[in-house]
Amino acid sequence: MASSTFELLLVRLDIQQESDRHTDVLDAITKHLGIGSYREWSEEHRQEWLLTVLSGKRPLFGPDLPKTEEIAGVLDTFHVIAELPPDNVGAYIIPMATSPSDLADLEAAPAAVARLFSINWYRNQIKGKQEVMIGYSDSGKDAGRLSAAWQLYEAQEELVKVAKEYGVKLTMFHDRGGTVGRRGGPTHLAILLNHLAPFVHHFVSS
Repeated sequence: MASSTFELLLVRLDIQQESDRHTDVLDAITKHLGIGSYREWSEEHRQEWLLTVLSGKRPLFGPDLPKTEEIAGVLDTFHVIAELPPDNVGAYIIPMATSPSDLADLEAAPAAVARLFSINWYRNQIKGKQEVMIGYSDSGKDAGRLSAAWQLYEAQEELVKVAKEYGVKLTMFHDRGGTVGRRGGPTHLAILLNHLAPFVHHFVSS
């Protein structure tokens, strides 16, 4: 039933997986290859290795990779994505990300996105378009609603500047999760009326 629905393109499938799960998979791979622990590598080492791997054509691992249930779940998700027609898959969302090797949190996002845009391989892959999720639930819990709203606004301003600098079309994905974000409200109108409006926004309540 699901495959029939997606074949008709009635809905695009957004997929979400926490950054720690990706780290677990990559750590298992590097240990299996005998080249060390991805989890213990510096951010610079991670980026260098990932770019080398992504630029190559050989498979990174075979069926003999030792897998926990969690690791198998992540890899199975990617296998499903690979089998679906491209138009069936929307955003791949990575919550709790902190750096370019897994994307970035609120404060680190502009610098991390700038670093990604500075990588030729990455720019070629995104073809001038980038989607960034703006999360509301965790930031509101950590800093309070007023402070979080201001920090979110400043982060979006900086992201817009970075996107303009590199000539990238930026889409803001507003994940208005949690009690505050549910059941509508004027937030979407305020966002669309501010000076960031020329950039594309869309909303989801989780």
